[in-house]
Amino acid sequence: QHDRTMSSIAMARVAGRRVQRGFVPPAVTAVQRRFLNLHEYQAQIIFGKFGVGVPKNVPAFSVAEAVEKAKELPGDEVVVKSQVLAGGRGLGYFKENNFQGGVHIVPKEKVAEVA
Repeated sequence: QHDRTMSSIAMARVAGRRVQRGFVPPAVTAVQRRFLNLHEYQAQIIFGKFGVGVPKNVPAFSVAEAVEKAKELPGDEVVVKSQVLAGGRGLGYFKENNFQGGVHIVPKEKVAEVA
């Protein structure tokens, strides 16, 4: 009885390519490459321009700027998020303050300690 599905080796032969046993396709061994490098805050600006709902946010590029901008936001707490292109925001830590992970909800008066 003939199975109607073709194996990958059979399909490769049909496509005119020669396949060796144990061959790993390039897509499996390829290193991830980034072609679009945007931080989350940059993507949210673009989304907002096109009518996509995004949470209110203000990027800060220094500790002093984070403290000042936190004062402008409503409520008693703010979310401090790291913005890294490497991904894995929750996996790393910051050497300077031993800040574990990249997303923390903190009282406004403690922003300087974690930013």
